[in-house]
Amino acid sequence: MTALHNCFGPKLKRRKLGVLGPENNKKALILVDDFNMPKKEMYGAQPALELIRQWFDHNGWYDMAEFEFKQVVDIFFLAAMGLPGGGRSVISTRLVRHFNIIGYINISDNSIKQIFTQITNGFFEYNMINEEYKEKLPSLINCTVQSYNQIIKQFLPIPKKSH
Repeated sequence: MTALHNCFGPKLKRRKLGVLGPENNKKALILVDDFNMPKKEMYGAQPALELIRQWFDHNGWYDMAEFEFKQVVDIFFLAAMGLPGGGRSVISTRLVRHFNIIGYINISDNSIKQIFTQITNGFFEYNMINEEYKEKLPSLINCTVQSYNQIIKQFLPIPKKSH
């Protein structure tokens, strides 16, 4: 079909001439993780983020294969990013203005363990899972938190491989 359609795979359907979107009566959510990782070019722009901003400003993209504008409807963007530094850049205010920003601080291991304990206890009670397994939850949660902390230390994000 088009280069734009190939970019999103079979999830976008042709609605009518020049308009793409998910199946009728459905919405698509696009998650962009490490939103501020694209490295800035020599003039300070981040081309990958500028393409996203272009959708917000114009509701679509220009398809270079067919030389026509393609409107993309019924999609939403959800982005996650860390604080600037360590390869992460400050993103342009022209793009930030399109998002609602929610910030949080890192929580302690004890808080994470308490949250997971409450969630798993609720799951086990709701699904009436054997008490024998419930006794093993604290050690399972401790291992999960230790694994998470080890992954954070070893697999650092790299700006060269952001997209």
